[in-house]
Amino acid sequence: CYEQNGLFKRVLTALGFEVTGLMARVLWMVPDHLPPRPRSHMVLAVRAPGDDTTWLADVGFGGCVLTGPLALFSDAVQATPNGDFRILPIDELGGERQVQANLSGRWAATYQVALGAWADQDYEQANFYTYAHPSSHFTFSLTAGRTTPVSMPR
Repeated sequence: CYEQNGLFKRVLTALGFEVTGLMARVLWMVPDHLPPRPRSHMVLAVRAPGDDTTWLADVGFGGCVLTGPLALFSDAVQATPNGDFRILPIDELGGERQVQANLSGRWAATYQVALGAWADQDYEQANFYTYAHPSSHFTFSLTAGRTTPVSMPR
């Protein structure tokens, strides 16, 4: 996520978009009874020139990656080319939001986004953990993702 979203952030910024790096806590495929994982996933908040909408962009999440931007502050169901998502507030102060994917009628949490901005250097420690710590699945398994068109009845 750091490489893909970091590059995407630089490209969008060069094209005139306002881009803020955010951190997320991965919930995808984590059993409910386990304690929460640390925030270790980079995502982007993006605003186009002249647009008041803040979009969530993420090009580096693997198997359940977004295939289109989502309105970060809308809790409506949002369609992407490969399925529906929603982003729900999870605390009363609105400081965090949970991204969920519709898996054949069942909503599954993918990650929880903290809305505070992160500077590029703030990702170094989390990035080091993900590629070096023995408990990180990135140290003992290969991860690759590819999106392909799907035909889903609507």
